[in-house]
Amino acid sequence: MPVMDGFAAGRAIRADVAAQGLRRCPVIAVTGNALDKDRASTHDVGMDDLLSKPVRPDDLLACAPRHLAAAPKGADRRSA
Repeated sequence: MPVMDGFAAGRAIRADVAAQGLRRCPVIAVTGNALDKDRASTHDVGMDDLLSKPVRPDDLLACAPRHLAAAPKGADRRSA
């Protein structure tokens, strides 16, 4: 990404959500590097999961429900 890397983007998303009082939303990194250290780094900045490129449909179909099931329901996205 030209302005910031994915780790900076993850931190920025989490900071923005917290500053606005919104509920936590799933953040899934997509990267060409899917080593164990990369997976740990994505979790360290608050991302929920990591998919490696090229993204395979089966991996996406397995990943999405894990995080969407825990996502808030309804139109109210502000924390309670």
